[in-house]
Amino acid sequence: MIKFKNFDLSNLKKQFEENNVIKYIILDHFITGNYARSIAAEHEAVPQEYWLDYSHKNQIKTGITNKSLMGKNSRLLIEELSSSIFLEWLSELTDFKDLIVDPELDRAGLHKIKTNGYLNIHTDEQSHTKHKYWKRRLNLLLYLSPDYEKSWGGNLELWDHKSRRLIESISPEFNRCVIFATDNKSYHGHPSPLNCPENSARRSLALYYYQKTNKALPVTPTNYMSLPNDDIKKRFSIRLNVFFLYCFALLKRYTKLDDEYIKRISSYFTRRLEKKD
Repeated sequence: MIKFKNFDLSNLKKQFEENNVIKYIILDHFITGNYARSIAAEHEAVPQEYWLDYSHKNQIKTGITNKSLMGKNSRLLIEELSSSIFLEWLSELTDFKDLIVDPELDRAGLHKIKTNGYLNIHTDEQSHTKHKYWKRRLNLLLYLSPDYEKSWGGNLELWDHKSRRLIESISPEFNRCVIFATDNKSYHGHPSPLNCPENSARRSLALYYYQKTNKALPVTPTNYMSLPNDDIKKRFSIRLNVFFLYCFALLKRYTKLDDEYIKRISSYFTRRLEKKD
């Protein structure tokens, strides 16, 4: 089903290593065509009420982490991407050994961004919010919109934080997989609002890979950055939102609160900020 064995691993390994600021590779036609279309159909068929709203000042998106709400083929794909065979392939590609996948798919799973949705440039959480010994190492994104058109935008942008320079803009083509290392330099996102029809969306599947460490890691929430053309007001709102996200990350680690409850808190602050705007 996954065609990773068909890719030239030695060449991909070289590409991954040569990308200095953010190590990444792009794999087109990542899974077989019929399989990809079936997963895309399952993604689209999930009722709207099942989607968790992750929206706040720095992003407008939804997601699903509960595997029981996903289609059969989507669950099978996640199992295959979590298998020991695929993890060994990832380790060989990236030199990250003993990789593990979060079985609860915290913030991973299915993602959906509809028209006018966006995701400001950011680095991801460096440690798992619930498992303080888990260090995040890799993101895998598989794009699942068969009807995607380049006029929609929604490209995955990779940025050099130090020089505030765009490294690459990657179109979310159907059945395209992007794998990249996550650290405090791997700034990415799609900051421009998506320009798709109301009945379409930028659909994807995301998996995050971790390594277990010998010491507890501090809470390091998603860190958004402003872009060169952002005004002072936007810069301030981005940083304020980062502070709220840090508070939410602390709540997730040290309490039993989940994303559903935190979503309500986030929505409250979002509404308050919008009123001020």
